[in-house]
Parts: sequence; structure tokens; C-alpha cells
Amino acid sequence: MEIVCSNGLSIGSACGFFTLPALAPALVPVTVVTAGVALKNRKVIKRGLKRALTGGNARTAVRMIVEELAMDGDSSRPQQSLMSFAQQRTSRVPDERVTETVNRLMLVGMQKQRCVCRNELPKDQLEPWLRRQLLSNGFPQVVIDAVASSAQYTKDLCKMEEDFSHTPDGQSNLYKYALWIQERDAAHVLVAFICSNATFQSARIIEDWSPTIMEPIFHDQEEHEEVVVDGLFGSYRQPRAVMRRRQIGERPTRTPIYRHQVMSPADGNAIKEYMEYHACLDALAMG
Repeated sequence: MEIVCSNGLSIGSACGFFTLPALAPALVPVTVVTAGVALKNRKVIKRGLKRALTGGNARTAVRMIVEELAMDGDSSRPQQSLMSFAQQRTSRVPDERVTETVNRLMLVGMQKQRCVCRNELPKDQLEPWLRRQLLSNGFPQVVIDAVASSAQYTKDLCKMEEDFSHTPDGQSNLYKYALWIQERDAAHVLVAFICSNATFQSARIIEDWSPTIMEPIFHDQEEHEEVVVDGLFGSYRQPRAVMRRRQIGERPTRTPIYRHQVMSPADGNAIKEYMEYHACLDALAMG
């Protein structure tokens, strides 16, 4: 089987294989055929494999690899990238099973939030603006903080994240977002953003927790390096700034054990699919 992503990348059976942990039932084929972005793709795949080895959830890691490669890897033109993303995600309507799952979980108190926005604004206003957009759409603070942390980096950025977080006040939040940032000039950025979240009372859906494991925390950081440039009078070294994703620490994570006949891991995937689909419809309606 071959998967062709929207940016022209191919993930298929044409070349070598990476073997994932025992949770993956088979070898996972990974092929990168666009030489110009091969280095970026190798980094994406490496992060996904590290996540699988660290957290033990191979299926989730593989899905994240495919989705990140499928995003428009060029962070320029954030609005166009958002539209391309939305068109891809709405190419297939969620099936009846997905809708039934969402309707069933609404009966146990699930609340839904989604947000789509784009703008051009001063760099120092990016994080406050994102926070206001999410707050006005009813997102919980833990999701707002997670998204806003990405806005600390006002260089070009193309990022997708998802998580199922559980807070001490008894709330669980299943969220997913994509963020595109382009530096317009020294003082301004272009930004496009889409986010969806489902909030639960943890006690209603979670019976217990698996043992705690440590999950790596990554952030994009600006670094400087020297490159050799061929000039008219010979080669010379020139400094340049690059963005690299580095591990900055670890955080403890626990995997929930769901209450029987209330929620399952498959239900979580159905919720994310449903919420993302409708957020993407909102994006397309913006034009």
C-alpha cells in the first residue's frame, strides 16, 4: 500500500522499512522520495519513532508521522496552508460510527470546542492574540497554555500537536491543533491556526491509570551555524539562523484505563476525527 501526501511525499512500500515496537502488528513502510525535503522528513520520522519507543504507543506515533508529513511543509502563505489542510481533511465524511460515538459521549457530559483563525500582527502580540482567540471560544486553560507555548517562536513554523491531558481538578481534554507562522518582516508575522478539543469529567470515563512513564518534551529553538558559500573571490563562511527541534526535558504521563462500556481508545480517535472534520469545515467557510 502507498500513501501519497498533499505535499508530494510518498509513504509506501517502495523502499526500506522501520521496525516499531511490539504494539505495531507489522513492519511500517517509510519512503521519502522528495530529495529537497528529505532531511526534514527524516527528522519527523525520527521523532515519531522515538515517541513510539518511549511511550510504547506505536500506532499513535505512526499516525503522527503520516499527518506531519502530509501537512504543507512550507510555512509560507499560512492561509493557503490552512486551506490545503482543511480540504484534505474534509475529503472524506466521517462515517456513521463516528457520529454515533460522539452523540453517545455527549450523554456523559462531553463538551466540544473548536477554533479557526488567521491574522497578520506584530510579533509581540502573537501569543496574547492566540490566547484571546482560544479563551473566547471556551477552551480550557491547559489547552490554551499548550498552544500558546508554540507562539514563543515567531520565525517560520509549521506544527501539529495532539494530546489527551488530565488536570488535577478532574478534567480531561482531548485536543489537536495545527499552526502555521511566517515572518512577514522584522516586526510582523502571518499566522493561521486551527484547533479542536473535547472536554470530559475524568471520573465519568476513566476507572484507573496505568503506571507513570516519562515522555520527552520538545521545542523548536533558534540556533546559529556557519555555512560555506562560494563567492566571486572564493569560498567564505557565512552565519545563518536555523530552527531545530530539541528535547528540553521530560514530563510524567499516565495512560487512562477507561470505564467499561463508557469510552475506549477507539472512541478517542473517533472524537478527534469528528472534531477536526468540523473545524476544517469552519476553515473552508472562511474562504
